[in-house]
Amino acid sequence: MKKTLNKPKLSICITTRNRGDLITETLESIVDQIENDVEVVVVDGASTDNTGTILKRYADRYLFFRYIGEDDNSGLDSGYDSSVVNSKGDYCWVMTDDDLLAPGAVRRVLSEIKKNYDLIIVNIECFNTDMSIDLKQKLFNFDQDIVYGKEEAGKLFTELGIGLSFIGSVVIKRSLWLNIDRSPYFGTEFVHVGVIFENNFIENALLISDPYILYRSGNSVWTERSFQIWYNKWPKLIWSFSKFSDQEKAAVVMRQPWFRLRSLLRSRAMGQYSRKLYYQYIATEKITANNVAAYLISIFPSKLVNFSYVFLWSLFRRSELYSLFNLLQCPSSSTASRIFARALGINVL
Repeated sequence: MKKTLNKPKLSICITTRNRGDLITETLESIVDQIENDVEVVVVDGASTDNTGTILKRYADRYLFFRYIGEDDNSGLDSGYDSSVVNSKGDYCWVMTDDDLLAPGAVRRVLSEIKKNYDLIIVNIECFNTDMSIDLKQKLFNFDQDIVYGKEEAGKLFTELGIGLSFIGSVVIKRSLWLNIDRSPYFGTEFVHVGVIFENNFIENALLISDPYILYRSGNSVWTERSFQIWYNKWPKLIWSFSKFSDQEKAAVVMRQPWFRLRSLLRSRAMGQYSRKLYYQYIATEKITANNVAAYLISIFPSKLVNFSYVFLWSLFRRSELYSLFNLLQCPSSSTASRIFARALGINVL
């Protein structure tokens, strides 16, 4: 039976593409919590699987559910923008298409909306890909809620900036989203970050420390482009914000992250960095000792680096299951790495 819908206070805005295997589980975690002042708006970027069929079924069943199908995929940023533009709520929760809302999530956000925050950031708990194992890792490592005032934009930026790369945490006043030109951020993969940090009208923000989002690790739509995203697009975006100091920007990400060789080694261990990427992004820079080291890392056997990281994890970081999961599910994970992990009595896959 369809539920009736008042003028919504909250719009849950999702963009998706080819998630037919997961979108139902995500939507069910949301639908079970819907109240009369909440709507769901989903933009489908021209899916070629059964995603559209699933979404049409929800739209036929529920008045609060609206499905917008694109004839051509406009991209992640444009899709999210379209979901907000086509929503009707006072606030928009720009939610992901493969993660789950924990019980009580919608009600908690609705209660905070009443306090008129401009921005609400919802914490997450990380699980493995099939959601069967809690990896005991939150996105924001705070034990209590935090309120940021208008004069604390720099603190918000440095403390939460890297975590805000995850769009599903963001609940924002729709009027503030529409207040700025979003088009310069289309193609960055992080349109919401542009909206938040270029906006001069955000006077207060709340971080909800309790994890109301259950995050499906290792399932990002850009996994194959991780190096391009985190070593190129993300730093370019962060360093484009003129109202923050260089020190504040560096606290979020280095201008040239590949200068940190330890990060390159980890990317190599994850199968995200290669000689091809070295020539594409690093070789054009001025030749330095760092560049030479970056090249050597790019040609070192990735499976060997991966096993070395798993071994070091067993010695020093055994409580961090999230790190082990990422090492074992990535493209460069070796049979040896997985056997070694199982020998330790741990299987997170």
